[in-house]
Amino acid sequence: MKNLFLSFMFITVLSTAVFAESIDMAVIGNKMDVLKVHRLSSATPSFSNFKYTFKVLTSEEFNAQKTSDALPFDVGFVGEDGTISVSTPTNDMQKAVFKDITQAAVYYLCQSYMYFFYQTKGLPLLFKVGFSAYEAGLDPTDATIKEAINKYGGSFSSFDLLNDPATFVANSGWTVAYAFGEFMNVYKNWGYPQVINVTANSFDVASGWSNTDNLKGLLDDFNRYLNARFLQPDEDLRIKMVLETDHFKFYTRPKDYALNFPTFSNTVESAYVEYSNNYNVKASEKLSFFTLSGCADGDIEGIVCDPNGRLTGGTAWSSGIHSNCAAQISDLQAFSSQNRHELAHAFQGFLPIGEITQWLLEGFAFFSDNGPFNSDYSNSEMGHGYWKQLGISSLEKGTKFYGHRPTYEDTKVYPGYETDYGYKYLGYFVNDFIYRKGGYLAVKEVQLGDLNGYKKMGYSSGQAFMNDFYFDFDARVQDKPVVTLTSPNTGAKLTASQVNISWTPLKTDVKFNILVSTDNKAHWTEIVDKTIQTSFVWDAGSYNGNFFLKFVAPENLNLESIFGPFNLTDLNNLCLNFPNGGEYLIAEDTVKIQWSDTSIPNIKLEYSDNNGTNWKPINTNVTTSTSGYKWVVPNITSNQCKVRISDSTNALKTDNSEKVFTILKNNQVGGPYLYDKNTILLLHFDNDLNNRSYYSGNAIGSVDNLVSDPSVNSLMGNCLKTATQITVPHNTNLNLTGDWTIEAWLKFNSFSPNNSMYLLTKPGDFNSYEANYSLELNPWWNNVFHGFYFSGTNSRIGCSTFTPALNEWYHVAFIRDTKNSEIRMIIQDKNRNEVSNNSTKYTNSETFINTKDLIIGSGLDGYIDELRISNVVRFFKTDVNELTTSNLINIYPNPSEGLVHIECDHLLSGSIEFQVINASGQTVCSDETAQRGNFILNLSNFGKGIYFIQLKSKDRFVTKKLILQ
Repeated sequence: MKNLFLSFMFITVLSTAVFAESIDMAVIGNKMDVLKVHRLSSATPSFSNFKYTFKVLTSEEFNAQKTSDALPFDVGFVGEDGTISVSTPTNDMQKAVFKDITQAAVYYLCQSYMYFFYQTKGLPLLFKVGFSAYEAGLDPTDATIKEAINKYGGSFSSFDLLNDPATFVANSGWTVAYAFGEFMNVYKNWGYPQVINVTANSFDVASGWSNTDNLKGLLDDFNRYLNARFLQPDEDLRIKMVLETDHFKFYTRPKDYALNFPTFSNTVESAYVEYSNNYNVKASEKLSFFTLSGCADGDIEGIVCDPNGRLTGGTAWSSGIHSNCAAQISDLQAFSSQNRHELAHAFQGFLPIGEITQWLLEGFAFFSDNGPFNSDYSNSEMGHGYWKQLGISSLEKGTKFYGHRPTYEDTKVYPGYETDYGYKYLGYFVNDFIYRKGGYLAVKEVQLGDLNGYKKMGYSSGQAFMNDFYFDFDARVQDKPVVTLTSPNTGAKLTASQVNISWTPLKTDVKFNILVSTDNKAHWTEIVDKTIQTSFVWDAGSYNGNFFLKFVAPENLNLESIFGPFNLTDLNNLCLNFPNGGEYLIAEDTVKIQWSDTSIPNIKLEYSDNNGTNWKPINTNVTTSTSGYKWVVPNITSNQCKVRISDSTNALKTDNSEKVFTILKNNQVGGPYLYDKNTILLLHFDNDLNNRSYYSGNAIGSVDNLVSDPSVNSLMGNCLKTATQITVPHNTNLNLTGDWTIEAWLKFNSFSPNNSMYLLTKPGDFNSYEANYSLELNPWWNNVFHGFYFSGTNSRIGCSTFTPALNEWYHVAFIRDTKNSEIRMIIQDKNRNEVSNNSTKYTNSETFINTKDLIIGSGLDGYIDELRISNVVRFFKTDVNELTTSNLINIYPNPSEGLVHIECDHLLSGSIEFQVINASGQTVCSDETAQRGNFILNLSNFGKGIYFIQLKSKDRFVTKKLILQ
């Protein structure tokens, strides 16, 4: 009879019967991929030494050759030379265990692997049968396993009870052995490397196995597992394999399943596809996912549960994940990142990882979960700069721990729980740096073996890589300039056309390009290419005005630093700096016209609303020494505006805006708004991040993200593109405690599936989520607008409305009304029509104040405009709902530096006359206005002191005291 041969890897299949059932070698190959990424014990040779041969036998041949210790269901065996002999299941006992010869082949392949793993063929039945039964997917029913456990008395006083062949056969012990295989793989995180001193009749447990320090500890855990998994009488509390998806088998209690799914399964299925695409790798078979609420899991481990302890926790290995789950719905969202993180560790097994540092090992999971860092390091619901600050503090601690910045060799060391300086967080930054150098492929190459991966990136050593990483970290994370500019100095008065530029580099071997901009960073001209010198002379020619310098490191991910503005001034002429073209100003707002230093003592200020065809006076005689003039923008609308400055005595010496700017009409129906006494924060996002209110500070962030969105109303100017979040420094006025209205225009380009999308939040001091107030789009509630605040620890008060459409503008208002004890969310569409209005009553009048900065645009992909926070209830189509009428007028700020806002009560009917009277009783200013409501007096040119403002209507006469300072 002719033999049939089939080669596959190290496999040779021999058949002594031409018509024997064949083995599906693709299934064998998949199982080989699984076995090779299981962790080997330290005593096991390299997996490449695991070689074997399949020999297919007829049933008669198997019965004639089977070993004396064969079990009744056996259809194969592993010979002394390593050959795996296997036949087709034929009798009832064999068919009850194996569905076909391929499954049987996998079973005996796994037996052979166990012999290789422990380097002995003398194995207890638990390992010889249990591991193989689980890995081959023999899958006896839960009821069958329960019946077998009860035949043994319901629990085990010793593992020896499962090593008696006679009772093993009589009690269907193979099913209990399968349960042990499941226990060791699904629950104990592939714990076989922790089992030592294995013989045919005994084994032991290595010390240091978490919560399983000895053989008795393992037995106790196994008994508790059997009870919870198979014997628990309450089916809602019994652990089951509750769900099978494309890539996972989930084990949990129905009680926990009802609360945590489909969130868990959706999260890891989505993450699996994401990671598989990123790293071009996948598991060869479905992963197990075992999850219980913390205390239920602790019961199996035999440890006392702390209900107030760590909420999330888990681990992963090459074939599964073991994780806690939520015990109540409010905790559910915390597990998304946890599950993504652990799945990333599982993917390291699929690669499989080679020799890498501890930083790279743990940092890979953080990187895969959170993704590459965005520009403001807000890659989590923790908000602005969370990872950035964590990285900075971790490097500080690591430097202190080692006495120097950790070297490449230092990054190999696992610091341990007590000495952990944050190595895993720094590992996130390292993996992100690798990604920016070469994408996901580079991250994968480094995981396969870091030194070889670094070599492919162009580094000669691990330390050379670390040196470049630290340069990137200093510049990108710690915001250190790539050079220290020593000339020109900030504020220096440059009057020569030859500009001396000198600098000290942050890293000595870095090459720099130098560029200059003379149009407020709109365009750049390169003046130096890839130099390692530290000085250069720029010939500015006849240029007169502001300029910026930019240093770029083209061979270091184009890291850059910008310096300026510097001013190159011809003191004999005039140079207007602001407004110089492209700006958006708001009618009746106040801006500062600015110019460069000049020897000309006095100038005339004018503006044009028709691109210079006609000019109107602003002030005919202004001293130039102040370099600026506060201008109340005229109540007009035009996109053809310019400002001109001229020598008061020589009209030929003049300068005006290079390009036109726009004056927008103010509008209390959705903005642009004007400042009033109830405004705590007002950001127009037009020309800068300046706050128009006196009650809190300017925003901090990148003005490069102020853009003109094509779909925004042409009367609204620029808006903030939320590429990075911005902050407003903490101010006690930003802690809202009574009535408030938080409002803005908002447009989303996309929704984030895993992180909160905050329009703004004033995060809590100890728990960022417990905010003084937050306005977000909630991804866990179908992306609805959601406003909330905390009245105390764990006491959230919130209100939600509808889910917005993408790429559409909405006006969002979040209101707290103490008079009616309610909070309200009101939404208008781009046409300013109301589309949603919802309210929630509250009983606790307290609010949870804090000392954290206000965060704007965290996690958003879209645009924000006209952000206003007020300490009153406002309605969209009216102003303040209830102005104080005890005084007929209100003036602010008081004391003032010259710009005085006047708010008139509605009781002052008809035209209004006003006078400004100094302390000597002299009228220094008077006029008549038909306005009621708000208007502005510019008293900047008056001296310091006490003044009186009198307003008179046809039936009222009011006087207010004012202090100019």
